[in-house]
Amino acid sequence: MASTTWVTVFLVRLSRGSQVASELLGERFSGILVTDRWRAYNWYRVRWRQLCWAHLLRDFEAMSGREGASKEIGEGLKSQANQMFHWWHRVRDGRLSRSSFRTDMTPVRREVERLLEAGSCCEVDKTEGMCRDILKRRAGAVDVCASQRCGAGEQ
Repeated sequence: MASTTWVTVFLVRLSRGSQVASELLGERFSGILVTDRWRAYNWYRVRWRQLCWAHLLRDFEAMSGREGASKEIGEGLKSQANQMFHWWHRVRDGRLSRSSFRTDMTPVRREVERLLEAGSCCEVDKTEGMCRDILKRRAGAVDVCASQRCGAGEQ
């Protein structure tokens, strides 16, 4: 599926592989791509690929449902995501400037990155893997908080 503010396009295939994603987007696609963490999208430039916050929130929820350090890390990540969305909604509603949003997000980005780093070695295999995977794509997850990019479904 590809979606803009005005149109949504579905491509039905037997696979979700990178070839299908490339076929759907076309050779000249140069926009922001909002995706889950599926590796089929790894061919696209990380700087212009935003991880879907709905998917990230589900990941954080899964972490918080596990034992040990994973629970604390997941709860912390959910808290930071909620703060980001609180401020983003104020931007969207015209009550906070984008420059103030970027400034306000600095400590949130740092804390998200710290929590992901801690999660990458928390001795809970699934959480470690998720955190490492998100960190690999940090330009499309953590840094996107400071940009003007929020997916249509996440606004």
